[in-house]
Order: sequence, then C-alpha cells, then structure tokens
Amino acid sequence: MYGRSGFRLLLGLLVVIGAVALGVGAYQAGLAAGAAQVVAPGTTGAVVPYYGHPFGFGFGFFGFLGTLLFIFLIFAVIRAVAFGGRGRGWGGPGGWSGGPGGQGWRGSPWESRAHDVFEDWHRKAHSGEDGPSTPGQTGQSGQTGQA
Repeated sequence: MYGRSGFRLLLGLLVVIGAVALGVGAYQAGLAAGAAQVVAPGTTGAVVPYYGHPFGFGFGFFGFLGTLLFIFLIFAVIRAVAFGGRGRGWGGPGGWSGGPGGQGWRGSPWESRAHDVFEDWHRKAHSGEDGPSTPGQTGQSGQTGQA
C-alpha cells in the first residue's frame, strides 16, 4: 500500500503496547489504593448509610447504550486513523457522485443506452406488443428471442 504498510503495522503495535502498559499501570494503582484502605484486623469499619435512587434516576435497562456508543466511537477513530478520515468511503473521494462536483454516471454512454432500453420497453408495454415469453419462441416480428 504505497510503502506505508510497515508504518501502519509499527503504529498499531505501538498502540497495543501502550494500551497494555496503561492497563497494567491502572491495575497496579488500583491494588495500591485498595491496600491503603484495608481495615486493621479486629476493628470494625464505618457504616455508610445508603439511600435508594428516586424513581426514574439512571438509565435502567438501557445503560448499555453508553458502552455501545463508546465502542462505535473507538472504531470510528481507528477507521479515521487507518483510512484517512471522512471523505474516503465506499464511493471513493467523491462519493457516489463521481468526484468533486461530478454527476457520476450522468452523460456517459451507459446512460444513453439505459434510456434507449427503457423507452423501448415502455413503448412495448403500452402498445400491447408482447415479446417472446420464453427464449427461442418467435415473437410477433418473426425474430427469435435470442441475441
């Protein structure tokens, strides 16, 4: 891919190593914080009163939507980094329209052929003229239905 595959591989490897290092660091920090809060043996901890949440507080069943949105956001960032952001999707740089300010397939030989075939079909549909129902049968004009 134009000599950038090695760079992308190296960048992906660095991101994975960075994520692992961050995870290990956060885990060790959590262990240290938990060890600092340990209650000495033989003593009782403080009782913290708990009050329930009022009706309608929080997301309830739909709490997973935040996580789902976060996952989509992560994949969008990865796509933007790996493939160059917005503007380059299924249709190429110009999308479906054939380029910047282009009309796509308009004005091409395919368009004129499509119009001719459609007009022929439309004329036959309204005139009651039927083509051959199966290949090889002779239609009204005496031609076979095969090209």
